[in-house]
Amino acid sequence: MPTQLRTPLLIMVLLVFLTSCTSNPNIYKNTDAENPYQKDFLMLAGYIRKNHAGFYMTPLQTISFHDYDEQVATTTQRLKNVSNASDFYYEIAPFITSLQDGHTRINISVGKSMGIGAWWFDNKLIITSVTDPLAADILYSEIVAVSGRPVEDIEKTANQFIPADMGQDDYKKMYSPDLMLSNFLLLHLGLMNEREEVELTVVQNDEKRNITLACTFPSASSAYAIPARFRNDTTEIKPSNTYAIIPDSNSLYVQLNSLPQSGYSEFWHEAFAFARKNKAASLILDLRNNSGGNSIWCNEFLSYIIDKPRDLYVYDGWKSNYPHGNVKVSKGLWHMVPINGELSFAGKIVVLTSRQTFSSATFFIVAIKDNNLGIVIGDQVGNGSIRYGFMSDPITLPYTKIKFATTHYIWARANKEMLAREGASILPNIRVYETIENLKSGTDPVYEKAIEYLE
Repeated sequence: MPTQLRTPLLIMVLLVFLTSCTSNPNIYKNTDAENPYQKDFLMLAGYIRKNHAGFYMTPLQTISFHDYDEQVATTTQRLKNVSNASDFYYEIAPFITSLQDGHTRINISVGKSMGIGAWWFDNKLIITSVTDPLAADILYSEIVAVSGRPVEDIEKTANQFIPADMGQDDYKKMYSPDLMLSNFLLLHLGLMNEREEVELTVVQNDEKRNITLACTFPSASSAYAIPARFRNDTTEIKPSNTYAIIPDSNSLYVQLNSLPQSGYSEFWHEAFAFARKNKAASLILDLRNNSGGNSIWCNEFLSYIIDKPRDLYVYDGWKSNYPHGNVKVSKGLWHMVPINGELSFAGKIVVLTSRQTFSSATFFIVAIKDNNLGIVIGDQVGNGSIRYGFMSDPITLPYTKIKFATTHYIWARANKEMLAREGASILPNIRVYETIENLKSGTDPVYEKAIEYLE
């Protein structure tokens, strides 16, 4: 190579190298911090910068290194006068949520709450439970304002604290009611007086009324308590993974609530042996209470419902390759082989979903739907069709002792036709919405629709 060409080329290589070196999590020096909360935040921010996959163009970018560094600087400044854990959480939670990653979150108690629970029905916030005797007569009323602030405004603020995948804002409706009624948020919004009271405006029998309630009751978790009430005797949430024959039917009902690292081989072998013994002609797989875990559970399940080796569309996978970009580590077209011909299941497959169906639980949905192996009934799942996953090793922040982990994988639905058709969502074949009447009566419309389909 001529000398006159070699020198510019070397300069270009050096510039590329130096540019990559600027993407360094150690850029956030503790010397820039004036208090321990700032130090904890800068450690957390550096950890995210090094591990999270959202900085890269392929296949999903939510932020650039430059914009991220600016957010870090702004948040660090806001933490300058913070002196307690509640204010620390209030300042950094929106920063984490901006990653648009439903897996990456900080879990801190929001303290006390009003003596009521609520849930969203048709975009109306309905009181669904009462522990404060003063609120007994407003059960099932619609909340329209808190201390004069419309619930729509409070929801917008609450949503800043609830991480969700890009394009999955409805996922936040599982968690926003508890936060909107909490001492934590109402105090920061200036909606609670010195006696820890708020004025609630509700609509009851088409008329508005105001009632003063105290925010001194233990906070609940409606995201798990309310969905449990949309169940019948068969689908009542069990403490572990279970299976049973549906009464007066030859259908197998499987409730899969978790995907632990072990036990999948034994569970599926026993479940399908039980199905064969009872001559089950169809299978309902209930994933409505499953927030993910080990995706091998899906592989094992698929091996029982195919009768010959075949390629199945699931997810492509990319891993964060800091600081250079992403590396594709898995192909979404998986070659599957039947595991046990004797127990191979040829009956109808129905999968039940909800917003709580999340992370590795969505592998089942994508595999079943994108390969025409069965039908999906319920609500849109909690993840997007292109989303983050696979947690990196966690850290513990030295001052607040908060344990924190982030994701360093991106998963993209491998069936490009379905990806284009449904966009950011993973939709059921038949969508079913729970109503306030279902809550009052304890009926399960998703399960009922599945039975109706099978019949």
